[in-house]
Amino acid sequence: MNKRMILWSSVTLMLAMTACRPRPMAALAEPRHLILIHQPKQDLYLDRLDNRAVLQHADTTGQTTFCSFLVGWRDSLKVTDAKRVMEKEKYIQYSMQRDWSAIIAGDTLRPVFLQEKPYLDGELREMALVFEIPGNYHADTLVYRDTYGTWGTQVFVLTEK
Repeated sequence: MNKRMILWSSVTLMLAMTACRPRPMAALAEPRHLILIHQPKQDLYLDRLDNRAVLQHADTTGQTTFCSFLVGWRDSLKVTDAKRVMEKEKYIQYSMQRDWSAIIAGDTLRPVFLQEKPYLDGELREMALVFEIPGNYHADTLVYRDTYGTWGTQVFVLTEK
């Protein structure tokens, strides 16, 4: 009887110890993006965005359609120069929209709207980018010509899924 009790106690103790042992956290899966480009300490990504997230209603005449994208810019480079921080904010608020263009059936269109989302951390900036597209066309390619930083010219070829 004592041997059985000792055996059950040992098994119970071993089970309790393995159950209470801290397990390593599973690696968090990064979200998948339509397009993702890495640079040292910087990421630029692009996702399709439902127009209803940005616009109250669509054009009912059918002459134009809107195509919306979510642009994300993660920048973990630490900037201590106040002038540089102000230049970056000015670029995002007033100039970044002009650096984007969409190629639709051979024509180049500029966005009609760029609105930054409120952000909680100092590294990630997200913004809605909206293009007005004539007729039943869709955006074939987006081009980003960075006049502020080090991204240069990025060409994003879009495929329908």
